Amino acid sequence: MMNPENRIPKTATASRRKNERGVILLLGTLSVPVLISMMGLGIDASVLYGIKSKLQLASDGAALASARALSIGLTTAEQADSARNNATNWFNKNFPTGEFGSSGTVVPQPLVFDDPTNALLRHVVVTASTNAPSFFMRYWGRVSTSISVRSEATRRDSVIMMVLDRSGSMQNSGSCQPMKDAAKQFTGMFAAGRDRIGMVTFNMASYVSSVPSTDFRTNLGYADSSSSPASGTGQIDAITCTGGTGTPEAMILGYNELYKTGLPGALNVVMLFTDGLPTALTLDFRGGVATQMGILENTTNCKDSTGVSLNSASNPRGNLSTNPPAWTTGMAMGTGSYLANVPTGPVAIVYADPQPLYLWGFKYVGTSNSATDAYVTGASGCTTTSGQDVTTAATTVANNINYYPTTDAFGNGLELPSYNTLNYSNGRIQETNANLRLAMLNATANAADRARTTRNLPDARSFPGVVIYCIGLGTGVNHALLQRVANDGAPGENNEYPAFTSTNSTQPTGNYVFANDATRLGPAFSQIASFILRLSQ
Repeated sequence: MMNPENRIPKTATASRRKNERGVILLLGTLSVPVLISMMGLGIDASVLYGIKSKLQLASDGAALASARALSIGLTTAEQADSARNNATNWFNKNFPTGEFGSSGTVVPQPLVFDDPTNALLRHVVVTASTNAPSFFMRYWGRVSTSISVRSEATRRDSVIMMVLDRSGSMQNSGSCQPMKDAAKQFTGMFAAGRDRIGMVTFNMASYVSSVPSTDFRTNLGYADSSSSPASGTGQIDAITCTGGTGTPEAMILGYNELYKTGLPGALNVVMLFTDGLPTALTLDFRGGVATQMGILENTTNCKDSTGVSLNSASNPRGNLSTNPPAWTTGMAMGTGSYLANVPTGPVAIVYADPQPLYLWGFKYVGTSNSATDAYVTGASGCTTTSGQDVTTAATTVANNINYYPTTDAFGNGLELPSYNTLNYSNGRIQETNANLRLAMLNATANAADRARTTRNLPDARSFPGVVIYCIGLGTGVNHALLQRVANDGAPGENNEYPAFTSTNSTQPTGNYVFANDATRLGPAFSQIASFILRLSQ
């Protein structure tokens, strides 16, 4: 039991408690300025952060807009001016005077310059500064805080081969002219004098309208819809649409022009447009395959397009069944010029729409975009074993071809087990319409796979696999094929087609854009141009 004498008096306890409350009140009073200063500092810091973030975003956007504007103008000086003007306009729209109470905003003239070590790169540098206001800190004598940011964007030059379908279905659907308009709009989005664009058009035959050139606006035509609209005519305007669809040949011809240009530091692109399935293959029936066709190749009436009999000693191909064509090795992927090694003997288009037709003496490259007879027939009187005259433009092949070669004339594989398996007989690909249609799909996919594969240039520099973009028009296209060609696994935006699950992760990824009718071609071509320009920055 506590001794009453040791108890603290109640009056003393109450007094101590009063003293403690007094200290707390004093400390709280003294802390108010500190707390207010801390709150003010936090608020001012938040404002400062918000302004700097907005300033940085405006600067970044200006740099990207400036890099894209490097395509506007016919000379590099005009393009640099467009880039600078675009950067300034973009910045002012996204960070107007007085934004968030800022003041004294300064945006010096953006810098546009070529990369000192890579002539295919151009850089844009945007710097900006402003003063962020102080609200609470001004009581400590700090009225504002200076902020500065820097942004840089790089524009990589592009080398593009447009591969455009000019088949008869384009004319029948009324899509030929809209396709030409969209293609000119596409070329108008790139930088003349810097970017290079060429074009292959195709029906059953392929025509190289232009190799990749910095003068593409003059060669191909263009429609520039920028702030100073302009346009010009060219090879695009000369396109007429008729005939079948020889997609595999056109794809590999387009790739070969990129390879021959050989700019590894650039963004190398094949842009394929088509409105339907491939319906034609270019096949080489020389060598041992010729005898399988039943061609009377040793008769004096069977001549090549130069008028030389196939069995003549003066014919470098001589007896087709025993002398392999020398040009085949010269046509190896990415070597030489396809157009400089055009064989004019028994090399043919096999056309399957709706039934197989065999065209004799195909010359490969037409004389114009409108060529429908891009083959050269042999001399009259050259017949097959079944009695058909091979000089007829279209000859049914049912009794004249027993087997198909394993590749087309350009080395694109007709057999692709990972895609479509063909039927064989005696170890050879059977000549059936079903086989031919599957072989066309395989050859198209294989052409794309070969184009996306990295290989060496003749001087041992590495030439990277190209990026392939595809545009499909209308209900006749095979979505899965074009997704495979573009190496694009994404499903259709409006669920027109499912995701593609067989993309190749080791090769460049492109994009497939679907236009359900001709009115969507302009936006589709522009969307592909935007993809390319974004990648080239």
